[in-house]
Amino acid sequence: MRVPSALLALGFLITSCGGDLPKAKTAPTYSEPPERVAPTMRVLAPGYEPREKVRYTIDPADWERISLDLAMGGTMQIGDQVGQSFGPPVRITVTMGPSQQLPDGRLRHSIAITNVQVADMGEKMDPRVIEQTQAQFAPLLLVKGWSDMDDRGIVWRSEIQALDQVSPRLRTMLSNIRTALISIPFPEEPIGLMARWQVERRFSVSGVLLNQTVTYTLSQRQGNQLRLQVTGRQTAPPQAMDGGRLEAYETQVVGSAIVRLDKFAPLAEAQATNTMRSLVPVQGQVQPVQTNTRTEVRAFPSEMAE
Repeated sequence: MRVPSALLALGFLITSCGGDLPKAKTAPTYSEPPERVAPTMRVLAPGYEPREKVRYTIDPADWERISLDLAMGGTMQIGDQVGQSFGPPVRITVTMGPSQQLPDGRLRHSIAITNVQVADMGEKMDPRVIEQTQAQFAPLLLVKGWSDMDDRGIVWRSEIQALDQVSPRLRTMLSNIRTALISIPFPEEPIGLMARWQVERRFSVSGVLLNQTVTYTLSQRQGNQLRLQVTGRQTAPPQAMDGGRLEAYETQVVGSAIVRLDKFAPLAEAQATNTMRSLVPVQGQVQPVQTNTRTEVRAFPSEMAE
Protein backbone atom coordinates (compact mmCIF):
# COMPACT_ATOMS: atom_id res chain seq x y z
CA MET A 1 0.00 0.00 0.00
CA ARG A 2 1.46 3.37 -0.99
CA VAL A 3 0.25 6.69 0.36
CA PRO A 4 0.96 10.00 -1.45
CA SER A 5 4.18 11.78 -0.52
CA ALA A 6 2.46 14.97 0.69
CA LEU A 7 0.51 12.89 3.21
CA LEU A 8 3.69 11.25 4.41
CA ALA A 9 5.42 14.61 4.69
CA LEU A 10 2.69 16.17 6.80
CA GLY A 11 1.88 13.12 8.89
CA PHE A 12 5.50 12.78 10.09
CA LEU A 13 5.44 9.02 10.69
CA ILE A 14 3.06 6.80 8.92
CA THR A 15 5.02 3.70 8.04
CA SER A 16 2.89 1.45 10.26
CA CYS A 17 0.37 0.60 7.54
CA GLY A 18 3.04 -0.61 5.14
CA GLY A 19 3.39 2.68 3.24
CA ASP A 20 6.70 3.25 1.51
CA LEU A 21 8.62 6.36 2.42
CA PRO A 22 8.66 8.72 -0.56
CA LYS A 23 11.68 9.97 -2.38
CA ALA A 24 12.16 13.62 -1.57
CA LYS A 25 11.37 16.11 -4.25
CA THR A 26 14.37 18.10 -5.40
CA ALA A 27 14.95 21.23 -3.31
CA PRO A 28 17.46 23.34 -5.30
CA THR A 29 19.97 25.60 -3.67
CA TYR A 30 21.02 29.02 -4.85
CA SER A 31 24.34 30.83 -4.62
CA GLU A 32 22.50 34.10 -3.99
CA PRO A 33 18.93 33.25 -2.94
CA PRO A 34 16.39 36.08 -2.83
CA GLU A 35 15.48 37.64 0.48
CA ARG A 36 12.63 35.95 2.25
CA VAL A 37 9.48 37.77 3.16
CA ALA A 38 9.85 38.50 6.86
CA PRO A 39 7.28 36.87 9.14
CA THR A 40 4.45 39.07 10.34
CA MET A 41 5.03 40.02 13.97
CA ARG A 42 2.87 41.97 16.38
CA VAL A 43 3.08 42.71 20.08
CA LEU A 44 0.01 41.51 21.97
CA ALA A 45 1.13 42.99 25.31
CA PRO A 46 4.30 45.08 25.92
CA GLY A 47 4.80 43.72 29.44
CA TYR A 48 5.64 45.46 32.69
CA GLU A 49 8.02 48.37 33.14
CA PRO A 50 10.95 48.67 32.76
CA ARG A 51 10.90 47.79 29.08
CA GLU A 52 13.80 47.60 26.66
CA LYS A 53 14.58 46.41 23.18
CA VAL A 54 15.82 42.82 23.03
CA ARG A 55 18.68 42.18 20.62
CA TYR A 56 21.13 39.35 19.96
CA THR A 57 24.82 40.10 20.56
CA ILE A 58 26.62 37.15 18.97
CA ASP A 59 30.36 37.30 18.43
CA PRO A 60 30.99 36.39 14.75
CA ALA A 61 33.94 34.20 15.81
CA ASP A 62 31.79 32.04 18.08
CA TRP A 63 30.37 28.66 17.12
CA GLU A 64 28.31 26.09 18.99
CA ARG A 65 27.02 22.55 18.81
CA ILE A 66 23.35 21.95 19.52
CA SER A 67 21.76 18.56 20.16
CA LEU A 68 18.16 17.91 19.14
CA ASP A 69 16.49 14.95 20.84
CA LEU A 70 13.40 13.70 19.01
CA ALA A 71 10.81 11.15 20.10
CA MET A 72 7.95 10.44 17.70
CA GLY A 73 4.89 8.26 17.45
CA GLY A 74 1.51 8.17 15.82
CA THR A 75 -1.46 6.30 14.37
CA MET A 76 -2.92 6.13 10.90
CA GLN A 77 -6.37 4.96 9.81
CA ILE A 78 -7.19 4.12 6.19
CA GLY A 79 -10.84 3.19 5.87
CA ASP A 80 -11.36 0.68 8.67
CA GLN A 81 -7.68 -0.29 8.96
CA VAL A 82 -5.69 1.23 11.83
CA GLY A 83 -1.95 1.03 12.43
CA GLN A 84 0.48 2.71 14.76
CA SER A 85 4.17 3.53 14.76
CA PHE A 86 6.56 4.48 17.54
CA GLY A 87 10.12 5.04 16.41
CA PRO A 88 13.23 4.99 18.62
CA PRO A 89 14.51 8.32 20.00
CA VAL A 90 16.93 10.14 17.70
CA ARG A 91 19.64 12.67 18.58
CA ILE A 92 20.74 15.12 15.88
CA THR A 93 23.83 17.28 16.39
CA VAL A 94 23.88 20.63 14.59
CA THR A 95 26.97 22.86 14.38
CA MET A 96 26.26 26.58 13.96
CA GLY A 97 28.86 29.27 13.23
CA PRO A 98 31.33 30.84 12.97
CA SER A 99 29.87 33.84 11.16
CA GLN A 100 30.81 36.74 8.96
CA GLN A 101 29.51 40.24 9.47
CA LEU A 102 27.64 41.47 6.40
CA PRO A 103 27.59 45.14 5.28
CA ASP A 104 23.92 45.43 6.29
CA GLY A 105 24.78 44.40 9.86
CA ARG A 106 23.42 40.88 9.65
CA LEU A 107 25.38 37.77 10.51
CA ARG A 108 25.86 34.99 7.99
CA HIS A 109 26.50 31.86 10.02
CA SER A 110 27.25 28.37 8.79
CA ILE A 111 25.00 25.40 9.58
CA ALA A 112 25.88 21.71 9.36
CA ILE A 113 24.37 18.49 10.73
CA THR A 114 27.41 16.63 12.03
CA ASN A 115 25.97 13.60 13.80
CA VAL A 116 22.81 11.48 13.88
CA GLN A 117 22.41 8.88 16.60
CA VAL A 118 19.48 6.48 16.78
CA ALA A 119 18.86 4.94 20.20
CA ASP A 120 19.18 1.17 20.36
CA MET A 121 16.15 0.12 22.38
CA GLY A 122 17.10 -3.55 22.45
CA GLU A 123 14.22 -5.90 23.17
CA LYS A 124 11.76 -2.99 23.43
CA MET A 125 11.66 -2.50 19.67
CA ASP A 126 11.95 -4.55 16.50
CA PRO A 127 15.57 -4.22 15.25
CA ARG A 128 14.16 -3.67 11.75
CA VAL A 129 12.44 -0.50 12.95
CA ILE A 130 15.73 0.80 14.36
CA GLU A 131 17.54 0.00 11.09
CA GLN A 132 14.79 1.67 9.07
CA THR A 133 14.99 4.77 11.26
CA GLN A 134 18.76 4.92 10.84
CA ALA A 135 18.35 4.73 7.07
CA GLN A 136 15.71 7.49 7.09
CA PHE A 137 17.83 9.89 9.13
CA ALA A 138 21.24 9.12 7.56
CA PRO A 139 20.84 11.64 4.67
CA LEU A 140 20.77 14.45 7.24
CA LEU A 141 24.55 14.08 7.54
CA LEU A 142 24.84 15.62 4.06
CA VAL A 143 22.93 18.75 5.04
CA LYS A 144 24.91 21.96 5.40
CA GLY A 145 24.62 25.60 4.43
CA TRP A 146 24.24 29.06 5.92
CA SER A 147 21.67 31.59 7.12
CA ASP A 148 21.59 35.38 7.40
CA MET A 149 20.14 36.57 10.71
CA ASP A 150 19.66 40.10 11.99
CA ASP A 151 20.05 41.19 15.62
CA ARG A 152 16.33 40.64 16.28
CA GLY A 153 16.69 36.95 15.33
CA ILE A 154 14.88 37.17 12.00
CA VAL A 155 16.32 34.87 9.32
CA TRP A 156 16.26 36.71 5.98
CA ARG A 157 18.23 34.47 3.64
CA SER A 158 19.54 30.92 3.73
CA GLU A 159 21.07 28.30 1.51
CA ILE A 160 20.88 24.67 2.57
CA GLN A 161 22.51 21.96 0.47
CA ALA A 162 21.52 18.30 0.07
CA LEU A 163 17.88 18.76 1.07
CA ASP A 164 16.98 16.75 -2.03
CA GLN A 165 18.42 13.72 -0.19
CA VAL A 166 16.11 14.18 2.82
CA SER A 167 12.53 12.90 2.93
CA PRO A 168 9.67 15.43 2.99
CA ARG A 169 8.73 14.13 6.44
CA LEU A 170 12.09 15.11 7.92
CA ARG A 171 12.18 18.41 6.06
CA THR A 172 8.78 19.27 7.49
CA MET A 173 9.80 18.32 11.02
CA LEU A 174 13.08 20.27 10.95
CA SER A 175 11.38 23.30 9.41
CA ASN A 176 8.82 23.36 12.22
CA ILE A 177 11.53 23.04 14.87
CA ARG A 178 13.53 25.87 13.33
CA THR A 179 10.64 28.30 12.89
CA ALA A 180 9.04 27.72 16.30
CA LEU A 181 11.93 26.90 18.66
CA ILE A 182 15.37 27.60 17.18
CA SER A 183 14.99 30.90 15.30
CA ILE A 184 13.19 32.94 17.94
CA PRO A 185 12.63 36.54 16.78
CA PHE A 186 11.99 39.54 19.01
CA PRO A 187 9.84 42.61 18.36
CA GLU A 188 11.18 45.96 17.23
CA GLU A 189 9.49 47.61 20.24
CA PRO A 190 10.78 47.61 23.83
CA ILE A 191 9.27 44.83 25.96
CA GLY A 192 9.20 43.86 29.63
CA LEU A 193 8.30 40.89 31.78
CA MET A 194 5.10 39.12 30.70
CA ALA A 195 5.30 40.67 27.25
CA ARG A 196 3.59 38.62 24.56
CA TRP A 197 4.20 38.72 20.83
CA GLN A 198 2.90 36.71 17.92
CA VAL A 199 4.73 35.57 14.79
CA GLU A 200 2.75 34.50 11.73
CA ARG A 201 4.17 32.69 8.70
CA ARG A 202 2.74 31.18 5.52
CA PHE A 203 4.63 28.50 3.63
CA SER A 204 4.11 25.26 1.71
CA VAL A 205 5.18 21.68 2.33
CA SER A 206 5.12 19.34 -0.66
CA GLY A 207 2.72 21.76 -2.35
CA VAL A 208 0.33 22.01 0.62
CA LEU A 209 -0.20 25.57 1.88
CA LEU A 210 0.13 26.02 5.64
CA ASN A 211 -0.50 28.86 8.09
CA GLN A 212 1.60 28.98 11.26
CA THR A 213 1.11 31.22 14.32
CA VAL A 214 3.56 31.10 17.24
CA THR A 215 3.08 33.11 20.44
CA TYR A 216 5.93 33.88 22.84
CA THR A 217 5.59 35.10 26.44
CA LEU A 218 8.58 36.56 28.32
CA SER A 219 8.29 35.05 31.80
CA GLN A 220 11.77 35.75 33.21
CA ARG A 221 14.96 37.68 32.43
CA GLN A 222 18.39 37.62 34.04
CA GLY A 223 20.95 39.66 32.12
CA ASN A 224 21.21 38.32 28.59
CA GLN A 225 19.22 35.18 29.39
CA LEU A 226 15.45 35.12 28.84
CA ARG A 227 12.90 32.43 29.62
CA LEU A 228 9.97 32.18 27.19
CA GLN A 229 6.75 30.21 27.11
CA VAL A 230 5.93 29.05 23.58
CA THR A 231 2.61 28.05 22.05
CA GLY A 232 1.93 27.46 18.38
CA ARG A 233 -0.76 26.43 15.96
CA GLN A 234 -0.45 25.33 12.35
CA THR A 235 -3.45 24.89 10.07
CA ALA A 236 -4.22 24.32 6.41
CA PRO A 237 -7.44 25.06 4.50
CA PRO A 238 -9.10 22.26 2.50
CA GLN A 239 -7.23 21.89 -0.79
CA ALA A 240 -6.21 19.50 -3.55
CA MET A 241 -3.29 17.30 -2.53
CA ASP A 242 -1.21 14.80 -4.48
CA GLY A 243 -4.11 13.20 -6.39
CA GLY A 244 -6.50 13.51 -3.44
CA ARG A 245 -7.82 16.20 -1.14
CA LEU A 246 -6.81 17.54 2.25
CA GLU A 247 -9.94 17.91 4.38
CA ALA A 248 -8.54 19.14 7.71
CA TYR A 249 -5.09 19.74 9.20
CA GLU A 250 -4.01 21.12 12.59
CA THR A 251 -0.86 21.03 14.71
CA GLN A 252 -0.68 22.32 18.28
CA VAL A 253 2.65 23.09 19.98
CA VAL A 254 3.34 23.79 23.66
CA GLY A 255 6.82 24.38 24.99
CA SER A 256 9.38 26.64 26.63
CA ALA A 257 12.76 28.09 25.73
CA ILE A 258 15.71 29.77 27.43
CA VAL A 259 17.20 32.25 24.99
CA ARG A 260 20.83 33.27 25.45
CA LEU A 261 21.30 36.48 23.50
CA ASP A 262 24.99 35.76 22.86
CA LYS A 263 24.23 32.33 21.35
CA PHE A 264 22.61 31.15 18.11
CA ALA A 265 20.19 28.64 19.59
CA PRO A 266 18.13 28.45 22.78
CA LEU A 267 17.65 25.65 25.25
CA ALA A 268 14.16 24.48 24.41
CA GLU A 269 11.62 21.72 24.77
CA ALA A 270 8.21 21.24 23.23
CA GLN A 271 5.46 18.76 22.48
CA ALA A 272 3.54 18.86 19.21
CA THR A 273 0.35 17.00 18.33
CA ASN A 274 -0.99 16.79 14.80
CA THR A 275 -4.30 15.64 13.35
CA MET A 276 -4.97 15.39 9.63
CA ARG A 277 -7.94 14.10 7.64
CA SER A 278 -7.80 13.61 3.89
CA LEU A 279 -9.18 11.72 0.90
CA VAL A 280 -6.43 9.95 -1.04
CA PRO A 281 -6.16 7.30 -3.75
CA VAL A 282 -5.08 3.99 -2.21
CA GLN A 283 -4.83 0.88 -4.39
CA GLY A 284 -6.94 2.53 -7.08
CA GLN A 285 -9.71 3.72 -4.75
CA VAL A 286 -10.25 7.03 -2.96
CA GLN A 287 -10.11 6.32 0.77
CA PRO A 288 -10.60 8.50 3.87
CA VAL A 289 -7.35 8.71 5.82
CA GLN A 290 -6.76 10.11 9.30
CA THR A 291 -3.39 10.47 11.01
CA ASN A 292 -2.66 11.46 14.60
CA THR A 293 0.95 12.08 15.55
CA ARG A 294 2.91 13.30 18.56
CA THR A 295 6.47 14.64 18.55
CA GLU A 296 8.59 15.59 21.56
CA VAL A 297 11.65 17.80 21.03
CA ARG A 298 14.53 18.93 23.27
CA ALA A 299 17.28 21.32 22.14
CA PHE A 300 20.36 21.86 24.31
CA PRO A 301 24.14 22.45 24.03
CA SER A 302 25.87 19.22 23.03
CA GLU A 303 28.40 19.47 25.86
CA MET A 304 25.54 18.92 28.32
CA ALA A 305 25.11 15.43 26.83
CA GLU A 306 28.78 14.47 27.20
